[in-house]
Amino acid sequence: MSSILDIRLIEVGYFLSRLGINEPPETLKASSWKEAYSKFYGTFGGEKTEVEFKNSLKNLRDHFDSHLENERTGWMAEDGHPQKLSAANQEAFDRLQKSTDVELWNHIRPLATTSYDSKIEKKKADEAKESGAKYFSSEFSGKKKVKSKATTEANVVHGYVVDQLKQYVEQNFKNTVVFNTQKIDLAIELDGEITTIFEVKTSGDTQSIYTAVGQLFMHGTGIPNVSRIIVLPEPLENESTINCLCELGIQLMLFSIDNQLCNFKLNKAFKADS
Repeated sequence: MSSILDIRLIEVGYFLSRLGINEPPETLKASSWKEAYSKFYGTFGGEKTEVEFKNSLKNLRDHFDSHLENERTGWMAEDGHPQKLSAANQEAFDRLQKSTDVELWNHIRPLATTSYDSKIEKKKADEAKESGAKYFSSEFSGKKKVKSKATTEANVVHGYVVDQLKQYVEQNFKNTVVFNTQKIDLAIELDGEITTIFEVKTSGDTQSIYTAVGQLFMHGTGIPNVSRIIVLPEPLENESTINCLCELGIQLMLFSIDNQLCNFKLNKAFKADS
């Protein structure tokens, strides 16, 4: 039986095939197909490397191409007809065919980190390498393990939360540059120096928190005095976890989603030092 993430990824493949004709769908704000795939990596990357994920999502898109009207041939059978879709792909195809383009985008929108921009990432990567920092290097292709059902289901809003967080930070941190990369959910730069990095997890289970802590320390390597903030969904009432994060010097920000809007707040345990 397919997990919710498997089903949603199939839907993304259909979306890319149907609304991406010569170029990626305009709503993604992607300058290339590579960037278009990357906008879904934060939600679906799982245990795949960037290249593995790109290839799997491209294959999904290509599988739908022969069943939709676009300029790509897609997968064809030996008899020259479109290759038969798998049961899961066929189910998604039949269901989503009934949607308008706007309805389809609204369905896919929470899965994509639309604020990701490959040009900005390259610029920041070059600057980081010049300063001796390693965390932006494309050589790091860390894998994320998503095991529990709760984590899997919660993860489908990752892109949406990252985009909402970017808007929140831009409104509250004036005169700064706020950006994200394929590896880093969000970072704040002031006067050419990175001051803060954020790691967003849409599940507050132990594995997600441990992964976030490792990513924050990995990403902060080579950046003196950088503030590290982990962003988790409310409620998080485990005092031992909160105290552990405090001991590690990691600040905690909690979020909730109400009427399609994210509300963010810094945990009280850290406010005295913020």
